[in-house]
Amino acid sequence: MRTLSMLLLLTVPGALAVNGQAPVAPTGSALIQLMTSQPSVDLSAPVTATAAFDPPVARAGAVAVYRVRLNALESAIRWPEPPGARTGQPLRPTAHGQVYQAVAGGVQPFTTFNFVTAPLAPGRHTVPEYTIEVNGRPVAVPAATVEAVDSATGTVASARRLILQPALTNVFVGQTFAVRLLLPPTGAHVLEALTQVQLNGAGFLEVKGAARQAIEPLLLNGRPLTAYVYDTSAMPLAAGDLELAAQGYTAGNQFIGPIVIRGQVTIPGGPPQYVLLDADPVVIHVRPLPVEGARPGFMGAIGAYACDRPQLSTNVVAVGDPVQLRVTLRGAGDVGRLAPPLPPAVPGWQIFPAQRTKTAAPGIVILSYTLIPLNAERHATPAIPFSFFNPATATYEDLTLPPVPIKVLAGPAPTGAAAAEALLESLPAPERKPALSRLAAAPGRTAPGLDPPQRRGWFWWLQLGPAAICAAAWGGQRRRRFLAAHPDVVRRRRARRAVRRARRFLRRAAAAGDARAFTQGAVQALTAACAPHFPAEPRALVGRDVLAALGPAAPAGQADTVRRFFAAADAGAFSAAPWDPAGVLAMRAELERVLTTLEERL
Repeated sequence: MRTLSMLLLLTVPGALAVNGQAPVAPTGSALIQLMTSQPSVDLSAPVTATAAFDPPVARAGAVAVYRVRLNALESAIRWPEPPGARTGQPLRPTAHGQVYQAVAGGVQPFTTFNFVTAPLAPGRHTVPEYTIEVNGRPVAVPAATVEAVDSATGTVASARRLILQPALTNVFVGQTFAVRLLLPPTGAHVLEALTQVQLNGAGFLEVKGAARQAIEPLLLNGRPLTAYVYDTSAMPLAAGDLELAAQGYTAGNQFIGPIVIRGQVTIPGGPPQYVLLDADPVVIHVRPLPVEGARPGFMGAIGAYACDRPQLSTNVVAVGDPVQLRVTLRGAGDVGRLAPPLPPAVPGWQIFPAQRTKTAAPGIVILSYTLIPLNAERHATPAIPFSFFNPATATYEDLTLPPVPIKVLAGPAPTGAAAAEALLESLPAPERKPALSRLAAAPGRTAPGLDPPQRRGWFWWLQLGPAAICAAAWGGQRRRRFLAAHPDVVRRRRARRAVRRARRFLRRAAAAGDARAFTQGAVQALTAACAPHFPAEPRALVGRDVLAALGPAAPAGQADTVRRFFAAADAGAFSAAPWDPAGVLAMRAELERVLTTLEERL
């Protein structure tokens, strides 16, 4: 009795004066106290904007992050156009967020917008100053510059970004899969915490209860390092090729929740800087669940599950007395979020929906059903249909809870139970209402309107199609007859193509300094340009034929150039003495003039 009196006195606020203190006046609502204890939000400071590239000096061919930060609420900012619309360097928006930072007398909101550049070309790239609208007033965003240099000039830092690693990239709608987010260290093993981590992407739901953070050593691109790891899970809600991205703020040494640290790391001191980081999106291929093969009792369970044999709280029960049916369900992932199978409507039984009980062991949940027998003719509990979809085999698998033997003793049943049994047996069978058929798995053909094709504008243009085909066929046949009657046109066209190919070969040989290949290519080009005049196969022509094609009206010096190239080719092919290629490459300009003269006569 004395203990009870002391407990009553301690539960009444302000009823006692402890150690001679004056009685405390009753306080107001706990919600009001919580609201008054929160620091005030400072929105009176003038809005300023900062813009910078991360890193300011980047490697050519890499990307940089263009980051804009303002001391204003995110909902108050309006962008008239993308920052890179008036520049030659495209900017792709990747992340945006808002964080509150402590200032004198309260907290101040800061909003950050991240943009990623395309691979940088060597040189300086500048986003000029522009104006955005904050709370209806213009705010100038200063210019920012990034310089792209060759990595051979020295060590160049990379943009500080997160790394997104989904466990699966080919999943089904509703399938939960693990997602890992990495924050690599900066400098000599310097690591920070992440706050306000979120997964971005239309069609995904993040499973917040599965989040875990740690600092552990791992291999990244074949290089061992110690990184901050944030493990969570995601669930796709729509089908298709969906992009999944992530973002988060650096929080210095402000770790929220438990964390496991392995390895040697340095955690910076002082207040956090709250820098918004993001990760490149990853494409997740999401497939819809198949309609074929669905089994009774499917409640959206996707994964691999197993259940122990159901257990009854007692095997002997009287009519109208409740009995507990417990079953242990095992599976990978968060089985606590799994919707339990619905109890069937079975005559002679009243079954209540299952109650879930989580256990300390991960991946295990206990389902408890309450059953009430309504007559003594029942010798086993009813089977409870249950099935799940196995993504590994892409099939539905049956996991029906089997019946459990039970002995129901006859006796006066409660009035309520007897009345319920009589009411259930007296009710007529429900009339089956007409229903629509199943929706098609894929959309069918669509039509822009109900007008017949003859009344649409494109129909008459379509009638010109056969005439256009006939005209094209007639023109092609006419062209073939012309070429058959004038074979010299074909030979000259082939010769022009051969000369162009030979000129490209000569430029490559001259750039490589290969005099032998240059000489052979020059002879092939000269003979190909003269072949249509004889006509003859280019390989059958010699230097005298080329001189004859040039004629006496050729500019001075071109005949000597032809003789020198043919003499060099003969010396390299037939002479027993060592061939001296000196001077052949120096005649490139004279050779180009000869080829130009011959090509003009084709």
